[in-house]
Amino acid sequence: MISAKEAVKIAFSYMKEFFPKERELELEEIELDDNRKDWSITISFPDKRTTSGIAAFTHSITSAPRKYKSILVNLENGNVDAMKIRKLA
Repeated sequence: MISAKEAVKIAFSYMKEFFPKERELELEEIELDDNRKDWSITISFPDKRTTSGIAAFTHSITSAPRKYKSILVNLENGNVDAMKIRKLA
């Protein structure tokens, strides 16, 4: 059985494989899923879609919007079971 700390390391490593150019990965959430099979690790990174006009100005003086991914890390073996888009409520 892997710990939450180990699951976070696995999730960050997995994200870096798929998004190698991202340098601003941030841990957002750690949660044991309802069926107690996976750690759900949410990681965010800047949303670099280009904006123009007033939106670009606003983003330059405030924090940039972020994208969120949930990585499901198997509690027993440490394998990544899924990577999902995490929608904020």
